[in-house]
Amino acid sequence: MTKKPWLPLDTGPKLPPYKGNLMHRNVKFLKVLDVDSAHGTVVKARIGRQLYAIKFFVSPPSDVNTREVYGNRPLWSCCQAFDWYFSPFENECRAFGRLKEQRAEFIAVKVYGWVALTAKQIERKLVAAGAKGRGLNGFPPGTLYGIVKDWVDMAPYHDSKQRETHDQMVAVKHFPRMLKDIHKLHFLGIVIRDLKPDQYIDGVLVDLSLASTVPHPYGPSAAGRESPWQPRWTYESLAAWDLYSFQCHVIDFWKHNSKVFFRRRRRNGIPKTCNLVAYPVAKCRQRRFVRSGRFVPILNYYEEVLAMVTKPKYDPLDFLRRNPGYPMYIAPFGVPARAPPPRRRPRMRQSDSCCAVM
Repeated sequence: MTKKPWLPLDTGPKLPPYKGNLMHRNVKFLKVLDVDSAHGTVVKARIGRQLYAIKFFVSPPSDVNTREVYGNRPLWSCCQAFDWYFSPFENECRAFGRLKEQRAEFIAVKVYGWVALTAKQIERKLVAAGAKGRGLNGFPPGTLYGIVKDWVDMAPYHDSKQRETHDQMVAVKHFPRMLKDIHKLHFLGIVIRDLKPDQYIDGVLVDLSLASTVPHPYGPSAAGRESPWQPRWTYESLAAWDLYSFQCHVIDFWKHNSKVFFRRRRRNGIPKTCNLVAYPVAKCRQRRFVRSGRFVPILNYYEEVLAMVTKPKYDPLDFLRRNPGYPMYIAPFGVPARAPPPRRRPRMRQSDSCCAVM
């Protein structure tokens, strides 16, 4: 029997295959969860006496233009190869693989490895367990790759229709620890990139499908010749975006929605206020900082025009400098997957204390 590889095969952290056999009779696929996910479908499973969440990735591979370099698009965007070279499945394999490698699995939900099943096998297991409802026949044909994760329950609440919202409101008790964990991810060379409240369950980070982990084939180099695809400050900027997102989409989201949610409900010990600050949101939006040339842009998927007015606690690229076992760069300069990129025009000039965009 051929031994299954650790994935992905590219240079960098990898996730081992799941050791168990999901087709065994003691494994039951209980139901398909009704979750809003563009990249995967989550199956609730029981293996023995324990509950697990198996996320099967259903998004098709992206057609990536590896000739594009940073600066060919708006300054607030990364190049296509950096954004989409790895699939969401590979992104999670790399991120969770790094956490296993560094013995830091406590930062996010614990994972047990990757699996591969056909759509027919998944549907057969669901039918055998008596699963019903939407999503039962919603898997695309062919082999689907997935990741086996611990099952995390939402905070208990009497109203099942409001339980998800209640879980996001209760999370305020975990905000300080959640912010510290984001800093730890950055220290380990991982950026989340699409941080939102629904990526957490009861304060536990469960989704890293758009995360980027160093080193990246089309990412910045940590030493020597600078990559033509992404400037050296890329990961630092993306770490700032994580903090900006935590401030906007988690803290400020809670401040607004908790007033509405608890207007006619008891708080039962849930705080009324949150004074935690993850990033100076208002300052980085101000035109005088964005257009001044003093600060590099905060890179993001949505082309929001923001300036990195405050650096994150850790630059994820420093992970490569602290860990000589990893190469400082892995991009084959001048020989990408499809064709050599055009020569990158210089876009940065060095000021006394930081880089600035020309």
